[in-house]
Amino acid sequence: MNDNQLTGPVPAAPNSLLTNDSQLCPNYLTPSVSNDWDVATGETPWHANCTAAPPGLGSIAAVPTLGEWALALLAMTAAALGVSTLRRNKL
Repeated sequence: MNDNQLTGPVPAAPNSLLTNDSQLCPNYLTPSVSNDWDVATGETPWHANCTAAPPGLGSIAAVPTLGEWALALLAMTAAALGVSTLRRNKL
């Protein structure tokens, strides 16, 4: 997961990580205490090699989640069906 310009809080470490075989940095993750990530990365603290996010990076829009995409698709489908119904009723 290293060097992907990830931002925000670090997620919980998956159980499948190998000891001393994972890398989170460089990324712009929020430093926090995580013994699991310390073990997985072999560094204490795990964020020792992370860097602060450059100015303005926090203003970049987040990538929508799958659930947000599903809601947007549902809303567009409902709108299209509504327009279709209105057109049929005018005829």
